[in-house]
Amino acid sequence: MSNRVVCREASHAGSWYTATGSQLNAQLEGWLSQAQTTKRPARAIIAPHAGYTYCGACAAFAYKQIDPSITRRVFILGPSHHVPLSRCALSPAEVYRTPLYDLRIDQKVYADLWKTGMFERMTLQTDEEEHSIEMQLPYTAKAMESHKDDFAIVPILVGALNESKEQDYGKLLSKYLADPSNLFVISSDFCHWGQRFRYTYYDETQGEIYRSIEHLDKMGMSIIEQLDPISFSNYLKKYRNTICGRHPIGVLLNAVEELKKNGIDMNCSFLNYAQSSQCRNWQDSSPDFIAIVEACMESHRQYFESQFSRLEEMGRGCDAKLSSIQMEFVNLSRNTKALKVDLSGLCDRVDKNTKSAYLCSTRIDQSEAKMADLEHRNRCPNLRMVALEENHEGSDAVAFLMKSLPQWFQSLADKKN
Repeated sequence: MSNRVVCREASHAGSWYTATGSQLNAQLEGWLSQAQTTKRPARAIIAPHAGYTYCGACAAFAYKQIDPSITRRVFILGPSHHVPLSRCALSPAEVYRTPLYDLRIDQKVYADLWKTGMFERMTLQTDEEEHSIEMQLPYTAKAMESHKDDFAIVPILVGALNESKEQDYGKLLSKYLADPSNLFVISSDFCHWGQRFRYTYYDETQGEIYRSIEHLDKMGMSIIEQLDPISFSNYLKKYRNTICGRHPIGVLLNAVEELKKNGIDMNCSFLNYAQSSQCRNWQDSSPDFIAIVEACMESHRQYFESQFSRLEEMGRGCDAKLSSIQMEFVNLSRNTKALKVDLSGLCDRVDKNTKSAYLCSTRIDQSEAKMADLEHRNRCPNLRMVALEENHEGSDAVAFLMKSLPQWFQSLADKKN
């Protein structure tokens, strides 16, 4: 069984953007330095996916709002340009390469999404031919470089979904959008105008063609800022604007709509708009680019409030446990003191009993000594006389008496004379 890691190569590097890491890094830094941080931290951004020569500066406004310190997962939703899809598809790769550094796909989230049965598995060739997701990778890598080992990506190729499916995928992904550690990147250019795009809508009241295009795009952007998926769908039906990422945008708007039902409010702001060129006649053509940020400040507030409430609840639980432990400690201290008193009394009794035992033992020893002495005396053939020392008679008791009696009793001595 092979353990080879499946990698998606940076197939558009060298054509849509530079393949040299140092040059790419310098370009991205230059564009980001010109953008302002106004809506940080972003929870979702809409960024263009054309060649960086055309849209790199515009995309910087969106990526400037990312806070890498809180972002741990980046969902990248891009439209399918080359393969017809009626659903969404996941990549077979485990790693996406960029000229800056490799990006790891979150396989756990991928597994969870796959279990829903709502996703197809695209081929590696399809993945590498598609540019909508890849064009977000270098900017993602750059924006997250200070925490490059702490995050993963979740690339999703979005097919030509109907409104019902946009709702279904929005509902599915809403739980991920609700998590402040997740960032959603929606890959989309705006109006593709010209004969080669088969779209030449023109409102003469706006003046030049490019003015008409800008007016049309900004109508759509205004609806997106309202976070209203139904109005956005009606806008597309009415004007047929060739927004290539309309289905990923629809999924995002439906995800937001789902969160609204759960009391999570979000806000969305347009940051930058650009056209690759200004169309002035019918032979011109131009894709347009936008940078939109969904800041979701209310979501952050509610999230942290809920976390604070949870911590307060945990604190109250800890206080209760601490009080219980303190009460147990007080009871234990009382019991310990009582045991000390009992032990002290026991020690005193043991000490007295030890002394009593010692006296008894001494008396027993003395008694045994006397008994031994008496037994010894009983066994000895000598005299037992008061005030006469032991063995004073010597070896001949009779001779001793014959000699001593006249001395003791004078009458006996007189008789002898």
